[in-house]
Amino acid sequence: MKQLLLTSLLVFLALPLWAQEEGETATPAPAASATRGRVQRLENWNVGISLVQWSEELRLRQFGVTTNSIANLSGFIISVQKDYTYVRWGWSMGAHIGAGKANGGSPGFYEQNKIAFTMLGASARAFYRLSGRINFGTTLMIFNRVLEWPDDTTTNVTAESGKNPNVMAMGDLNLRLAKDWELYQGLGHVGEGGTLWRIGLNYRF
Repeated sequence: MKQLLLTSLLVFLALPLWAQEEGETATPAPAASATRGRVQRLENWNVGISLVQWSEELRLRQFGVTTNSIANLSGFIISVQKDYTYVRWGWSMGAHIGAGKANGGSPGFYEQNKIAFTMLGASARAFYRLSGRINFGTTLMIFNRVLEWPDDTTTNVTAESGKNPNVMAMGDLNLRLAKDWELYQGLGHVGEGGTLWRIGLNYRF
């Protein structure tokens, strides 16, 4: 997880510099309407698949005593969103659904691996265009995740982690790889001390 987060930060720093070296300037977005006096904008749909990873607090209870540990979650989400792009900035709204596996516990006390979870949520994003191919922004992400940790009947340990709903803000970067394909990457704080990392490919139409 730490290696992935380090890679994410390096890409965040490197891509804007790469954009400057390329010498691109922001180009006006195509007009959705030629009506005089109206602000020009481009509207399009966006469908994507992303890898998401994050950690959250795992609470272990035995005979009325609670011990805190860490749960690590990793999975994929499929998203659909509507983008509104202007000359220098833009915004979008969308929804997503996903699934994955969770690992967590304390060695010798309670350990679980590959526990299935599902998630469902929505997001809103505002961004600034560095160039015609690169924009950075902030995403407000809201999601519920369904995760049930099994009880350990031999040691009488029960477990639960995280909370619902999860509301978080992410700093993110979007890079146009080709005419209809984009690379998206985001990083943000979730829950009590957790960090969520997201990277994926989006198709525009």
